[in-house]
Amino acid sequence: MSILADSRTIKSLIKAYISNDRHQFENVVNDMIKNEEEKNHRKLAKELRSIMENYNSNPVMNFEPAFQYLERMPKDTDRQSFLMEIKYSKNILEDVILSKENLEIINDVVDDYYKSSRLKAYNLKPNTKLLFCGPPGCGKTLTAKALAGQLQLPLLYTKLDAIISSYLGDTASNLRRVFEYINQGRWVVFFDEFDAIGKSRDDSNEHGEIKRVVNSFLQIIDTYEGESIIIAATNHQGLLDRAVWRRFDEIIFFDTPSKEEIERLIKLKLRTFPQYDINFEGVISELCGMSHSEIENICNESMKICVKNNVNLLDTNIFEKAINKQKRRSDIYSIE
Repeated sequence: MSILADSRTIKSLIKAYISNDRHQFENVVNDMIKNEEEKNHRKLAKELRSIMENYNSNPVMNFEPAFQYLERMPKDTDRQSFLMEIKYSKNILEDVILSKENLEIINDVVDDYYKSSRLKAYNLKPNTKLLFCGPPGCGKTLTAKALAGQLQLPLLYTKLDAIISSYLGDTASNLRRVFEYINQGRWVVFFDEFDAIGKSRDDSNEHGEIKRVVNSFLQIIDTYEGESIIIAATNHQGLLDRAVWRRFDEIIFFDTPSKEEIERLIKLKLRTFPQYDINFEGVISELCGMSHSEIENICNESMKICVKNNVNLLDTNIFEKAINKQKRRSDIYSIE
């Protein structure tokens, strides 16, 4: 195949992808396989054929998952609203600032995912069930998105307002239907505000329905053998039932960033701004105790100030203005 033909093939693939033309995409790839076979490049042809077989059997590789899989996505029988939402993340792990320990855990999860076949050959299970806990705004949701983007899997976001039903027994039934759907493909599944369905059964204020829901979840997660990554996140880990903790392969606590993480976070968020000159030692002391999302707000606000006022250099004074604005917001949050 000539270089010119290579360029044409690449253009054809891109056009087929952009136009969601699955038929054309398959034709181009099949022509590539045939061409490699004719050149006696058997190994490459075999690898391409294997990729296409995986593409045809795996929903996450499909051109039109939003249409094909919405048809089968379960709905709440009461309100007829979808129990989940499919999202596609552009974030990767480089987009989130994690502590050294948390990054090691997440990287191990990624490594387990890619080496799952090797682990299973030795009757070992990859770590696929994760519990994220800690205060709000400290990176739980962003890490779930980044993990999905890193693994090139769609994020299946569960909608607890639809799962939790006012009808007796329907919440547990909805949970079972969610996992039946999960088993149809390979996803990063995100249960946000997980304490709503994993609440302690010892709480005397809770009625029998929540106990049935917790029991159902424990049974489902115990028998889950799928290949998806299951992530449950909560800001109120103290509310969780003690038995829930043992069902997760990894438990990760997300805290407010350290001084070193604050500096990394600022540099990450300002990386698209052409010039900045900030006294990090001075501003970091003011940011200690703030969440990742609060610091991100400060970075975004400081860049907005520059853009709106045609200022080319983001300096410490501008950054201080953004800090003070965020502090005012935080003070309002703290008013009960």
